[in-house]
Order: sequence, then structure tokens, then C-alpha cells
Amino acid sequence: MRSSFFFRLPLFLLILLASACAIVAPGFATVTFYDFGAGISESKLLDAYPVKLLVEDLRPQVVAFKKMARFVGTAENGMGEPRDVLNRDGCPEPVSVHRTPHCLSLAESIRHRLKNESTLPSADSAKPLVLIEIRQWQTRAGSNLRLDYALDVFLRSSSGETLSKASVHGEDEVIDTQAIGKINFENHEAKEHVLSLLVSGALDAKMNLLLAGPFREALSRQR
Repeated sequence: MRSSFFFRLPLFLLILLASACAIVAPGFATVTFYDFGAGISESKLLDAYPVKLLVEDLRPQVVAFKKMARFVGTAENGMGEPRDVLNRDGCPEPVSVHRTPHCLSLAESIRHRLKNESTLPSADSAKPLVLIEIRQWQTRAGSNLRLDYALDVFLRSSSGETLSKASVHGEDEVIDTQAIGKINFENHEAKEHVLSLLVSGALDAKMNLLLAGPFREALSRQR
């Protein structure tokens, strides 16, 4: 009887551990990537304006080389420990967590979401510049999905004069994921795609907010 008990003990512990994984982080334990190229629109926010575009990633952890430029947030594993989630936009298929293929940084993805290459003026043209600075952008996935962000934008003339500027920022904002159900080891790739649409949609919403109001009016005067 005793030997039978100890023989079954490892299996019992494995079952308990698996149950703990489901309790601690039922929705995000297998998330490793978000694709910020998902759901991208053919018509982009800055296409109608004859401006250059520069996006700079000034997040402290990226500037200090503590995080990759592809870093877009964290997701709790089955033990409740946060691990990095990376941008998979532009990655060749298949993407593996065990290698680092050439993928776009968050700043590059933002640039692609805002303006088509065909609408960009030549580098030496005397056109205004839209400069976007990423001060913070990080999702945190655990029992739910939350977003911290801080974005600045400047419109500068060809001579360097600041014509307009704007900022948006927020902390601990909840991104609703109820509609997609739970993520598990059988369907996590499909759910990562849906999550990618959600976080990309959140990015688009913040960019719309950032480039609205007086800043949009200043852009219109450049036409």
C-alpha cells in the first residue's frame, strides 16, 4: 500500500501543478507574442498629410538595453511569474521563442500603422516632420489584460520649429478580453492572433487620440 502511494505521488503533484496553472493565469499562461501588424488598415492616419514621420522608442528599459525594442509587455506564466511578450510583426514563419528572427520593433510597427511608404516625402524634401516619442507602452497580462502608455507627438517645420504638440498617457487601463474566452495549450496560437487584434486596436485608438484635436488641425494646415 505504501509503495503504491509513493508511486502515485508524482502524478498527483503534476495534476495539482496543472490545476494551479489554470487558476493562476487561465487566459495568458501560453502567450509569448503579439503581432502589431494584425488588423492594419490600408488607409492610414497620416497618409493624407505631406509629412515625414519618425518614431523613437524612449522607454527607459529599452534605452538602458534591459528590454528589446520588440518588447511590448508581460504575461504571467502558470506560476504567476511575468515573462516578456514580444512583437512578432514582420517575423518569418514559423516564429520560435528559442531563436530571434528578424522582426520589427514596436517603433517600426507604429510607423507602418500610421503611414504608407508610398505617401512619404523624400528624405531631402522641405516637408514638416511628425515625431512620435514612445515614453511608455506595456501590456500586463495576468488575471486580465492591462495597459500602461505614455506617447508624445511633435509637428516640426522643415527649419525645426515646433508647430504643434500633444500627449496621451494612462496607467493600468483594462483591455476587455471577455469576448475571446480562455486561452489554453490547445488553442493558444489562435487566441494570440485575436489578442494581437485587441492590442493593435488599442494602439490605433491611442494614436487616433494622440493625433486628434488641435494637432490634427495643425497637420491640415500643412496640406
